[in-house]
Amino acid sequence: MSVYVVDYENVQANGLSKIEKLSDKDVVIIFYSVNQSNISIEVVKKIQITNAKVLFKEANVRIEETNKSFHDALDMQLATYVGYIIGKYQEKDTKHFIVSDDRGFSFVCEYWRNRGFRMEQIKCIEESLAPPLENEPILPAYEKEVCELIEDVDIAKAVAEIIRDYKTKNDINDYLQKKYKSKGQKYFKIIKPLISDKQESALPAYEKEVREVIEDESTAKEVAKIIRKYKTKHGINARLGKEYGAKGQEYYAAIKPLLKDKK
Repeated sequence: MSVYVVDYENVQANGLSKIEKLSDKDVVIIFYSVNQSNISIEVVKKIQITNAKVLFKEANVRIEETNKSFHDALDMQLATYVGYIIGKYQEKDTKHFIVSDDRGFSFVCEYWRNRGFRMEQIKCIEESLAPPLENEPILPAYEKEVCELIEDVDIAKAVAEIIRDYKTKNDINDYLQKKYKSKGQKYFKIIKPLISDKQESALPAYEKEVREVIEDESTAKEVAKIIRKYKTKHGINARLGKEYGAKGQEYYAAIKPLLKDKK
């Protein structure tokens, strides 16, 4: 499934090139304003025959109580709407496209890619339909998808190799943190939508629950180890204080509801 948000004020009819080739799983949202609201009969015919769902959204670009337009009004509304679309279409295989030649949208795409979504800026719908070149090499599993999400090609290839080498999500996450330290968590969040086929490995006692209340995963693992090691709440509290100082009290307060089986 592909979702296209079109900056019609910027790309006009050229941006809708090959819209008639889209499938019934695709969605096209055309953002327009009074500054550019004309559409040719030829394009109308292509919209009529496409199998895609096509929506029109008029952006309010007029400055209140004047006859003047605010230059970036449509762009701001379009960027905001993209967030709504991301929330609405969250399936793993969904591709999101901003159809615009405005370079400012590259930052919007980067923002969502860093959060694990497949987001790309193109100048026309046709760009997303381009067939692969005859001599284009077949990439190893996961590599193409990871390269779309992680900008550094060398890191993307290494991450794809890690995904191929490990069978469980937990093992992938652990190795990413071991190899890339704090950035490992970031990379895992980015690639998580790609690894739904990987097994959910059984975590040691308390670890899943602690991860839900302590955001930093490496800290959560260590705190879970302390819970498993000590038999009393007093012992756990004392060890956390020794290990983490003032933060230990904060961690103890967070995990206290999990310690009902401790003396």
